[in-house]
Amino acid sequence: MNTSLIIIALVVIAIIAYFFYKRNAKTRNVYHLPLRLFGLKDVPAIPIILDEIPKTLFKLNDREHEMEQALNGLSHKYTIGEFTEIGKTFMFGRTHLKTDINARDHFSNTVEKSTLEKMTNKAYLEKRFSQKDSGYKDPKRDPVTRLSLEDANQFEMSWTTFDGVHKRSKQYLEYWSQSITDPDVASAHFWPTIATYGLAYNLLFLESIDSSSLSKLQNEMPIDIPEIDQAAKENRLYGIDLRVFKIFKATQLDGDIRYTPPCYIFLTQDPATKALDPRVVYIRKEESDQYQSYYRPSCSDASWIYALQAAKTAATVYGIWIGHVYHWHIVPATLQMTMFNTIPKDHLIYKLLAPQSNYLIGFDDVLLMLWKHTAPPTSLVTSKMFLELINTHAKDRKYHDDDPIRTLERNGITKENFSAHEDWDQYPIVGQLLRLWEMTEIYVDNFVENAFESDEAIDKDIILQKWINNSTSSNYGNLKGIGDINSKKSLKAFLTSLLYRITAHGISRLNEAANPGLTFVPNFPPTLHSDNLPTPGEDWPVSDILKYLPNTGTLGEVIKFYYTFVFSAPYEPFIPTDGEDEYLFFEGGKSAPLNIGLIAYRHAMRDFISDFCDEEPQIYQWPLNVET
Repeated sequence: MNTSLIIIALVVIAIIAYFFYKRNAKTRNVYHLPLRLFGLKDVPAIPIILDEIPKTLFKLNDREHEMEQALNGLSHKYTIGEFTEIGKTFMFGRTHLKTDINARDHFSNTVEKSTLEKMTNKAYLEKRFSQKDSGYKDPKRDPVTRLSLEDANQFEMSWTTFDGVHKRSKQYLEYWSQSITDPDVASAHFWPTIATYGLAYNLLFLESIDSSSLSKLQNEMPIDIPEIDQAAKENRLYGIDLRVFKIFKATQLDGDIRYTPPCYIFLTQDPATKALDPRVVYIRKEESDQYQSYYRPSCSDASWIYALQAAKTAATVYGIWIGHVYHWHIVPATLQMTMFNTIPKDHLIYKLLAPQSNYLIGFDDVLLMLWKHTAPPTSLVTSKMFLELINTHAKDRKYHDDDPIRTLERNGITKENFSAHEDWDQYPIVGQLLRLWEMTEIYVDNFVENAFESDEAIDKDIILQKWINNSTSSNYGNLKGIGDINSKKSLKAFLTSLLYRITAHGISRLNEAANPGLTFVPNFPPTLHSDNLPTPGEDWPVSDILKYLPNTGTLGEVIKFYYTFVFSAPYEPFIPTDGEDEYLFFEGGKSAPLNIGLIAYRHAMRDFISDFCDEEPQIYQWPLNVET
């Protein structure tokens, strides 16, 4: 009898203890999508937090209202064919219905009635990842949104009058328009555009090509051009490899062809000025291992301009989905998931990372689940295509491969070769990203030195080691190449890489990051509207290039994408509006060593923003987290 009572008492105590533990648990339970069931074995784990999806949808709807004033500023009139309308009408239709908001509300209702089991069910996910719409049907598309532009100058319609953007941008219009009509301007414009305005797309993809590297490339492409061989021998040949898109065919959505050309671009460098000149573009033919080569001296004017626009398109799509989303969304979200599940809230590493670990997982989930109404208008018309792309990119890829210093070293890009008058003036985004890296490195260095007494303390931190093990496990985080974290040096490298990705993402929220460079869409076209490859020597009207470039409706989708970033306020600014020394992450007040490092990090960010912005700096526009 006594034994039975003791057993019952122990069971009751165990139950009470279990519920008390669950109520006061210091970690969370965050699950991830079963991507291995789809054969996606190389992509890092993508977490899902069900209750964050409706919150994210609600916030996105709010942002739709925030950018309304900027959209209303698309007010200049244009004539295309039989239609004379303002830019906003051409881009969004004569009845600008809020179909994105309606689709999000529809999906939000679906999520609120769902369970985690359903949202991670293979059959359900297969259907959602493969569909080209959200389940909410758009009204019939207005014909004015299906028009190719008739004059390169008409691409200015995407510059809003709000905040003086159109007035400030007008100075670039003539030259940038000529890059679509004049082959010499197109060549001169190509590299500086990428090197100057590709910051938000993290375009560190340029590679130095020596004779050995060129020989390997010749096994795949018909490279038999003396000029290229000579440039390789003289160490002034560079390449941009965008052949990853060969895994996809051209797609269709809403009656439009969307095409990202798989291509490789060779550029030669002037040893005196350090300027890069595109010389040949190889575009892989669909369903073939053969390449069409566009070499400037033997190309017609129109075909050469086409080749450069095709290359810009591939660079843009690479920048959106690999440079930006894979590097700055996917990998950090994986580590946030494993952190939430492993590290208690009172651990110093949690206190370091948690303030910058909000919103991202919910946004990524919405992006995947509501692709058509969240993603920019590229040829990846389903989230399944995106997952296939990043799975291909992640194969044999190690965690630190994407650190900017390591990327530049691997690609043979040196400051000496890209500095004519000032450091990195021939590749400005490199200097800017390296500055963000160095700021983050200093912050992390201060944290590790003050949070851990010795290498041994790191090696024997059971919680930290469990986080790393979970992050690298193929059945859990699936991140390769993190390596052993058993010293201050290795922990600093790991944390710097993670926090840099989150912090650097914030550049995409500044007005100057999008306007005017990205919003003049032929600079960075997200798609071509034809998969026809022109014959290089064929003479055809240069004006026909406009039929390949984004039409009026696609312009609208692109601009809405950019405006969501730059014309809405961050949920939490990186620099608190009350001052750099408020809302501190660590105990001990302003004089605590950890908080001194945090305050210095914020001061460094203020200086960066002030230097980056041509006009009045948007100090509080840089977000603390990855929000969109």
